[in-house]
Amino acid sequence: MKKILLVTIVTLLGITFSFAQGKGKRKGHDRNLTPEQRVEKQVNRLTKQLGLTDSQIPDVTAIVKTKVDHMSSLKANGLDKKTNRIDRKSIISTFNTSLNNVLTADQKKKYQALKAKKKAQRQTKKGRKKVRDEERDVFED
Repeated sequence: MKKILLVTIVTLLGITFSFAQGKGKRKGHDRNLTPEQRVEKQVNRLTKQLGLTDSQIPDVTAIVKTKVDHMSSLKANGLDKKTNRIDRKSIISTFNTSLNNVLTADQKKKYQALKAKKKAQRQTKKGRKKVRDEERDVFED
């Protein structure tokens, strides 16, 4: 009886830990998506967040597709990080300019707010990383 109970508990714990590993997709990880899926996902997100009209969606889709294609080719080239960073900034700048030409004044404000929020999140994440690095340096000494 004790052996059966022990085996049952071990099995349940094993199942619990396997689900805790999170087999599902984590938010924000698009590494396995095709370029077409990335375009669709970004257009859907922009449509939802900015309230794009039906007439704006084809224009935004073309703009996003151009950006995704350029980013994919940049990734495929495998250049050094500094060159990639400069090229990425150029692609994003062109994307932002093209997108702003399509958006209304209200949508531009929403888009700027979204960009500011993302930038703040990145800065917070960088700050946490710096703190962890500093803590690691203290423990390594």
